[in-house]
Amino acid sequence: PMYQPVPIQEAIKQIKVHIESKNILQLSQIMAQYNFNQRYDILQLYQSVNHKNLVQELADLTAPNSDIIKNLFENRYDYWSKFIDQKLRTQQMENLLGLVLLMTDKEKIKVMQSYKSVYQKDLFDVLLTTQSTDHKMTDVYQFMYTQIKQVNKQQVDHNDVVDRLAKVKDQQCSVKIQIFSQIMTSINAVIFKQVSELFEMKHKVTLRDFIKQIFQDKTMMYAMLLQHDCLIGQSQGVATAIKNALQRKDKDSIITLTVLWSDFYRGAAIQEAFKKFGDLKQDVCKLFDGEQCQVILSLWRL
Repeated sequence: PMYQPVPIQEAIKQIKVHIESKNILQLSQIMAQYNFNQRYDILQLYQSVNHKNLVQELADLTAPNSDIIKNLFENRYDYWSKFIDQKLRTQQMENLLGLVLLMTDKEKIKVMQSYKSVYQKDLFDVLLTTQSTDHKMTDVYQFMYTQIKQVNKQQVDHNDVVDRLAKVKDQQCSVKIQIFSQIMTSINAVIFKQVSELFEMKHKVTLRDFIKQIFQDKTMMYAMLLQHDCLIGQSQGVATAIKNALQRKDKDSIITLTVLWSDFYRGAAIQEAFKKFGDLKQDVCKLFDGEQCQVILSLWRL
């Protein structure tokens, strides 16, 4: 498919035709031409030209997969905070980790503003109160809380950080978590990459593989790996979250990640980030059938 954006006025005409014919794949290919800000303009213009609400028209379609397209027109940060709330209530930890740890500092501010506006609660407080009701996952909630609270600006001694990380191998689990959490939520991406390179040079193992060796709990290991990958590059973090969802055969998570991130890491960017895990196109099509697979791939421009 061609992903060169057509003028929005032309897109409005095409969208109307494809809604009438219930052609979801064509609609997804049009949406893949624009980002979430431009889709807001499309929403306004569609209402002005056709005197109809585009989101409602999409909601009224009985065609399978129309919900994926409808979700693209939600405010990105409201959509994000809605799913954080949903996963907090159902305590789906690996989904929640993806939604929380993938936030950049700028995105944290917007998601938290949205969360407070919609739910009249502070996300900090919710994470703290939730962790106290689920003792098994207290460390994971604490890690998410620390990550959101921290703005990564700290200057560090690289050798000291590498030595502190290496020494956790013989520590108790709670100490390992405390040290890794403190380091990985308090240094910025540039410093973290330098620390990772120095760690591998000194200890002949990648920091990522070291994390796999020292954390036994599956959820805590995923939290640390995801945070590691986000610091290496946000597209790496997105790829890791997608791989995790594919392994769990969690279709809803793949759709959520597609709606939130396909605007940012389309085509070669997501393929490159995912390649250490396999072939993204093939893996998506193993989980999703026919048109749904094609719709998701078209949004990622694959």
